[in-house]
Amino acid sequence: MNIPQKNQFKIERVVGNVAEDYELLMNTMQVSVSKHILDDHFTAIWSNDFYYQLIRYPKEEYKALFHNRPDLYYPYHHYEEELKKIQNVVKEAIHAGETKYSLITRMPVKGGGHVWVQLHGVITKNEFDGFPIAYSVMINVDDFVKIEKAQSITYDNISGFVAKYLIKDYLHIE
Repeated sequence: MNIPQKNQFKIERVVGNVAEDYELLMNTMQVSVSKHILDDHFTAIWSNDFYYQLIRYPKEEYKALFHNRPDLYYPYHHYEEELKKIQNVVKEAIHAGETKYSLITRMPVKGGGHVWVQLHGVITKNEFDGFPIAYSVMINVDDFVKIEKAQSITYDNISGFVAKYLIKDYLHIE
């Protein structure tokens, strides 16, 4: 299909900067997107703005303290076990020849504590110094995990009618 020259300019103006549009969409949907070298450090090459909002660190502070290395970030916050879980899932995917991996894990945040995130990764065909490159997408699922935990505790320990009222109160449902 051949687009007339006068319309080509209009289309380019409408399309605009796709990278800016992408960033706007990811931030609006509150989705963290990052690109990593799957080396021993799980080095972050790039992260969108929402990643830094999620972990509650300003971008420059995070880079200065942790040098874009999750292997420094997680231990600093005493979440070594979470990092090991992520590393194991990624290694298993690579060894199995898979191009995707996924898990729900705790993401430490500035000031202490954590948020639960659903992490999805896609391993690309690209490499850096022999290490695969992957994109990671994280979604904050903290509320869902807390609700699930409350429900399981309630249903496991209190039967029937009483449990429904406890969950209803916990969830602030009318």
